[in-house]
This record gives sequence, C-alpha cells and structure tokens, in this order.
Amino acid sequence: MSMHRGMAFLSALACSLAATPAYAFSGESTLSIVSDYRWRGLSYSDEDPSLQVEATGWFESGAWLWGGLNTVSDDLGGAEIGLGAGYDASFATLDWSFGVIGYTYPDADDYDYFEMDISAAKGFGPFSFSAGVEYAPAQDNYDRANTYTWIGFDLQLARWNVHGHAGNDDDLIEPGGHTTDYSIGVGRAFAHFAADLSFVEAESDDSTWVLRLSHTFP
Repeated sequence: MSMHRGMAFLSALACSLAATPAYAFSGESTLSIVSDYRWRGLSYSDEDPSLQVEATGWFESGAWLWGGLNTVSDDLGGAEIGLGAGYDASFATLDWSFGVIGYTYPDADDYDYFEMDISAAKGFGPFSFSAGVEYAPAQDNYDRANTYTWIGFDLQLARWNVHGHAGNDDDLIEPGGHTTDYSIGVGRAFAHFAADLSFVEAESDDSTWVLRLSHTFP
C-alpha cells in the first residue's frame, strides 16, 4: 500500500468520525518542549530541544482523532506532522486501542509513512501495564514492512508518576536487523502543567536524559 493511499484512507476515516454529533465529542491539547525528541531511542532533533503540539478528540462511541506537530532536525526538514484516527474499547478484561497514524515531513524527501497500531493495557490499582505493536507495511518510502513491539508500565502516586518502556524495532532503523530501546522516568503534575525527566538508552543512538515540560488545555 502506498503512503498516498494510506493518507487518503486516514483522511476519509477522520472525516467520517468528525461527522459524529458534536455533543458526543470531548478533547484536549498539549504544548510541550523537550530537551531531545527521541523516537524509538533515536534522536529526531539532532539532540537539540524540540517544540511539540498535539491534540486528541474522543467520541462517546470510543472513536478518536489525533493530530501532532513537532520540530525536528534539518535533515528531516525541520517539521513533522502527524494525523491519526482509531478506536478504543474494553474487552477480555483489557483496555484496547486500535489506530492508523500517518507522518509527513513537508520539507524533506522520502520520509513520509503510515502505520497501524494496536495496544492493550491493564490496571491494578495505581499500577498500569501495557504492550503494543506498531506495523508499517511496505510503502512508497520503505520497501520492506516494519514491526515495532513494546511493553511499558506506569505507577501513579498522587501527582507523581513513574514509568518505563522497552521496545524492539525490526528492520527500519537498522536494515536487516533489530534495535532495542529502553527508558525509565519520573514525572510530576502541577494542575495543567507537568514536568518529566526520563533516561533513554538505545542501540541506535547515544543514551541521554530527556526533560519534558508541558501544559495541557483546557
């Protein structure tokens, strides 16, 4: 499937979901600055700070829409735009999320792609455990399919949050091979503001500490 067909499908799906009555819709947006934009452990901002904006809307049916804009390195064109749509549901004692997300880099060539995501989460009091698969089929800019699998945990203690993540990338970052990434961090919420400090370790790039400061609206 080509990137163009994937983005056309995303646009059609988003328009279909947007036709849901307004009273069934809620949403929020977040403005963040991070000391280094890390994607699967790889720095997308050339180890420089990145400004990030994202918005998510949810329908009572469980459907959702997502959009994001991130500053990235000059090699990637300076900007990354994401658009996604999907559905959340609870069954078999787990909370599931299914989605299709596309990314475009307007001022760079041969980087646009889309992927299909599925994840499941289970809460035990303040603990939450999750796992997911992100699958990108072969498309215009990538001649091989790619699968990224991950697991994570989250511990919520009042306004404090401790979280961890481990992932494995198959073939995209290292053609013909696998790369793994890990992170562990702690965050603190202050009303609509939040601060988070994470240590990121990856085979694809240098390890680093990443500081994130964010504000959520409304």
